[in-house]
Amino acid sequence: MSSQRWQREMHHLFHDVLSLLRHREAVRRMREDPALVQRALATLRRWKLTVDPRSLPLLLEWGRILEEQDWESALQETERGDQIRQASPMVTVLPPDVRMEILRKWRELYGQFAEESGFRAGRPKREKTSALVLAAQTASTSYTHKLPPSEVEAALMSGVVQDSWSPHIRCLLEEAPESLLLNVVEELHAKSGEPMDAIWKRMHAMAQEMGCRHDRQDFWDAPAAGKVAQAIRLHEGSAPAARRPRCADGGRDSRLP
Repeated sequence: MSSQRWQREMHHLFHDVLSLLRHREAVRRMREDPALVQRALATLRRWKLTVDPRSLPLLLEWGRILEEQDWESALQETERGDQIRQASPMVTVLPPDVRMEILRKWRELYGQFAEESGFRAGRPKREKTSALVLAAQTASTSYTHKLPPSEVEAALMSGVVQDSWSPHIRCLLEEAPESLLLNVVEELHAKSGEPMDAIWKRMHAMAQEMGCRHDRQDFWDAPAAGKVAQAIRLHEGSAPAARRPRCADGGRDSRLP
């Protein structure tokens, strides 16, 4: 195996480990508080309304896992387990501070491995400015009152905009660089676990409802939506796109979603 391929495989492995750690904590909390199972099921129902049809089988599988409380399937340490966890609603029940603590411990483990093995390409990147912070700054450029990043997150995750912030959000959706909007989608996905295409479709619907200019339609349509899926693989702060299990010949099993 070439050095580049090895580093790529180890990069995927460590992100799979991060997802597994978060799911172990979610399962622990759900066993203590069954109400969290209902919260995850409610999130799953919302996702089904906007998810890409190709991801629907994974969401249906999570519906079964949660209904039956089949925690063994949720935590299976197999390639299939890694795959289904890419579309899991379970991490959404974890408080933000818990998710960040797990991420901190994971980065320490990741960094230690990189230091000991010379795994330079996969070393965690330096902290960069939050896309939500940049989005809030962009949306506030022409206004006296500055839009808080928390309001950007609340609006884009719910699809509901407070009247006082409506001009700011419209400016963001209409004027922000396309790369920034893609980064915002990635960050919201990493924080909430909601599929990126669902977040993207909600932002598109908001832009239409708010009457944003039509010359950006090509950006919102399929070509740009494809960039969202691709961005999962490029964003090191979130889990990689779901990967299909390997066949015996080293290829991918085309029967799976």
